[in-house]
Order: sequence, then structure tokens, then C-alpha cells
Amino acid sequence: MRSSVSDGGTYVCTANNTVGTDSYSVQVDITTLPSFTTTPGPVSNLTGDNINISCIAIGLPTPSVKWVRLNKTDSTNTTISNNGVLIINNSSLSDTGDYVCVATNIVGINTAQIPIEIKDPTEVPVLTKLPDCIPCCNREFSVSIGTLPDTTFDCQASGLPPPRYDWFVNGTNVSEINSHQYKVLPNGTLVITRVNSSFDGTYRCLASNIVGTSAVHFGASFTITIAGTSEDMVVLTRSNIVLSCGAHNDSYWKYNGSVVIAGEVQRDDGSLEIHGVNLLHAGAYICVYNKTGRLLTHTIFLHVQERKEPPYFISLLNDTQVLAGRTLSLTCHVTGPTGYDVMINWYHNDIKLRGTDEIFITDGNKTLTLFGIGFMWSGNFSCSAKNQYGISTSAALVQVHARAPDEHMIVLHNSIVDLDCSEFINEGGEGGGGGIMEWRYNGEKLQSREGYSTSTLLKLHDVSLSNQGDYTCLVARVVKKIFFVEVVVPPFIVEATNKSVILNTSHKNLDCPYYGRPFPLLRWRHNSTLIDLSSKYSVFHNGTLVIYNINPHTDGGTYSCTAVNSYGRASLSYEVNIY
Repeated sequence: MRSSVSDGGTYVCTANNTVGTDSYSVQVDITTLPSFTTTPGPVSNLTGDNINISCIAIGLPTPSVKWVRLNKTDSTNTTISNNGVLIINNSSLSDTGDYVCVATNIVGINTAQIPIEIKDPTEVPVLTKLPDCIPCCNREFSVSIGTLPDTTFDCQASGLPPPRYDWFVNGTNVSEINSHQYKVLPNGTLVITRVNSSFDGTYRCLASNIVGTSAVHFGASFTITIAGTSEDMVVLTRSNIVLSCGAHNDSYWKYNGSVVIAGEVQRDDGSLEIHGVNLLHAGAYICVYNKTGRLLTHTIFLHVQERKEPPYFISLLNDTQVLAGRTLSLTCHVTGPTGYDVMINWYHNDIKLRGTDEIFITDGNKTLTLFGIGFMWSGNFSCSAKNQYGISTSAALVQVHARAPDEHMIVLHNSIVDLDCSEFINEGGEGGGGGIMEWRYNGEKLQSREGYSTSTLLKLHDVSLSNQGDYTCLVARVVKKIFFVEVVVPPFIVEATNKSVILNTSHKNLDCPYYGRPFPLLRWRHNSTLIDLSSKYSVFHNGTLVIYNINPHTDGGTYSCTAVNSYGRASLSYEVNIY
């Protein structure tokens, strides 16, 4: 029988007879391994920033929390508060690294690793995406009466720190104009709603950070023309519909002023398909087409009404297998008509489940979590969702298998590993006595063969990734110990045949094919300076560095790539000449 935190306290044994009574009391304290209630993800900041990172742990008794920096000593600007917060004041590039939060009590230790990257704010903003009217410096719009569409001008820039954006029309910042028709999005895009000819003028985008600024100027004009037809269409959610443009195959569609791209398909005859209509699809769809040299429009005002239906599942529950002692988590991805409450219940083998100290039902009853799952939980789990229009159910078969591994071993690729079960050789099955020992790999019986030596000591030779998995030793067919072998590979880079490279306008790539397990982090440097990705550089997933807009005066020199994981590092350098 498993104990829980609520079982702690004072227990009293009382004995009595006709002569009298006596009692004895004992205090029971329940202890638990530390666990984290919150752990932050990767942290990226600029030099000079003050950084606070919380790491909150719980357990019985209450664990102590400390921070450790991997492979380096702590900095003088690093402190830890009484509640476990890591504080880095006036951060610098030397503070970049991997930090580990360690929670400890008398039961054991738990850790969480957080990478911290500090960057130097040294990049002036560089414009990377301009309004598509440049270099024509003029943009015209032809729209129908009653359809005054929104229009957008793109302006995106790279820089460190990331730049802020300001838009000006005829020299005045749009934020100072008393109009709700201008809006600047966080990515720099200017949105103008209900466009008309009064918006003619010179527009200017300014991208700036603490290092400097970049700007672009252009003109734009807006013309209203009386040309086009319109209609209304009413559809239900989750319908598949076709918007017709009268067989004009040289047409294009706009939705609320923007060109239609994602989620819709334009046919060869000019019509527009929309699959799985939802409430966000409502709006004005404008088909723009050319007729005898004149631009005309046909507008369809799409009205979307929600179906009155029972809840429906976005994705169904899937059959799953879980090891005994592990955590089982099932989520009911269900939705329904807006404005109608959905009531969710969970069942195990048709018995309704309620929250306890072992059964957690959270996220509005959508998520069921069982910790330390036992074999009695094998069976059918179902999620039932109900609203005023009906009930929908999704079910899954859960199978609980043998216990989790007793020992987790991390081994290097090509090494030799010994798995020792000699302590159990004199143990037998349930009846006691000695028995035959056997080994299994991922459930299958192992025989002595190349790469394995089987006895009470299982030896793995020249370990490769194919050797990763569960190894179980059994005596008289009874599981005695399970080892999980995890194979790791230090980074390696395929050596280049030619490390002296001449680049020109037709040759802009430097290769760095790399691998490791866990997959390494790759960094490129130019003359020992770390390369940040921007409009000047990009790096493919295979490690190849691409250099754009080659400058013969500044882009020559030494280029080096370095791959790093927790088990090593590897580097490759090129000497680059430009002509």
C-alpha cells in the first residue's frame, strides 16, 4: 500500500481489558524527493542587463536550492537569493554558459539545466524587408464603392538589440496623428485601414536602436474607382466552400485588403477554395480581374455562423503504453460552439474518475495526469464532452508494462560497457533457490554473439547507437534489474579536402558537416569574432555558412566553425581569399 503526504502524523495504539487500558504512540514523517514547480527555459540577454532566474522546488523535507555553473567557476557578479533566485548583475559576455539548479533534501537530488546567452549590442539596424512598391515609388489601389480595404507597407530590420520602428507621413510621426486608421505592428509593418485618396503622400520608415538608425522613403497614392460588383454569402463553420470570380483565370483575391495566401487554394478558373471555415474567415473577399484592359472587382462579403452541434474533438485520444511507476498524461482536445459551456468528465473502465492526491484533473478538466502509475490502471480511458446539444466521447487503451529501469547509464560511442547482475545469481523465483540467468534487450532474449558477452556480467563491445535501450537481467524468469543504456557521441566534423578557399560572386558557401548526440550547438567565427545571423550571413541545418554581398575588403580571412555538446567539441577552419 502506497503512502501519501496526508498519511503523516501521530499514530496511537490502545489496548484495554477489564483491568484497565494502556497506549503507545509513534510519530510518522513522510518524505518526498525534490521536484520543480517552475523551471525557466533558455535565457538570452544583452550585456549590461541584470538577470533574475527563479528555480522553485518542493519536497519533504523542504529542499535547499543552489546554482552550479558547468565547467566554469562562478563570477563575482553572480549571487543567489534565499529563495533560490539566480541573480547576475551587469551581465557580460563571460556570463554565457550552462547553469544548473540543484534541489537537495535527505531523500535525494533533482537538477534542471538552463543555458544563458549574453550578446553584445553592436549591430546598427539593417533593413531586410522593404515595401513592395519600391523602386516604383508609387502605389495605386482600384476598389469598389463601399469596399475601402486595408493596406500594408512592410519594413523589417535586423540589429542588436532588436530595433524599434517609427513611421512618418509627410514628415509627421503617425503616432502623433489623431487617427485610428494608422497602426504600426511590432514587426515594423504599417497598416492603414479604410484607405482613400486623403492618404496620398511621402512615407518614411525609421528603424533604430541604441547603436544607430536606418531609414527608407517612398511615395504612395490611393485612387478610388467606381467599378465592380458585390454579393453576400452566409455559411456555417467547418464547411468547405468555393468563392467564384466568373471564370477569370488571370485574377487574384484579396481578403480584408491583403492578398490571400495561407489556408486557401485558388483554382485555374480563378475561383477560391476555403476548407474548414471558421469564424476568423468572415470578411470581404475581393476578386481583382482584368477585362479589356480595365481592372474590375467582384466582392463577396462572407458571413460565418457557428454550427449548433455537440462538442467535437480536434484530435482523438491515442492508445498508449507506459512503464509502471512512470507518469501517464492524457489530454482531451475538444471544442464546440462559442458561448456554450462544455462539461468534461474522465472514465476508467466506465468508472468516473475524480481528483485525488494520485489523480490530477486540470486545465478545465481537459488533462488527466496519474503519477507513479501501477498495473491496475491498464484498461480503457475515455473523455466525455457534453454541451446543450449533445455528448461526444473519445477513448484510448492504456497498457501498463514492467517497471522503469533501475539504472540509467550514459556511455560514449565506441566504448565498452559492463552490466553487472552477479549479486542476483543465487536468487531464484518466487519459490527461492538458484536459477538460470538470462538477458533481454528491449524485451528480446540475447544470445552470446559478436558485440555481446553474456553471463552474470553482460559486456557490450564497441557500443553504437543501435545498442541504446533497455537491458534486463532475469533469474528463473523473474526480473531482477533493468539497465537503460543511453549512447552519446562527442561532436565531430567531416574534414574539408581544401581548407584554402577563394570566394567570388558565384561561390559564397563554406561547408561544415557536423554530427553528435545530443546534437551539437554550432557556431561560426570570422577572424575570431562570433558571427550573428543577419542579412549578411545565414547557416543551413547541415552547418553550411552562406555569405551574402561579398566585400573583397572585409570578408577575407579565417572562418572557423565549432560544434559543441556536453561530451566534447570539434572545429574546422578555412583561410578565405576574395577576388
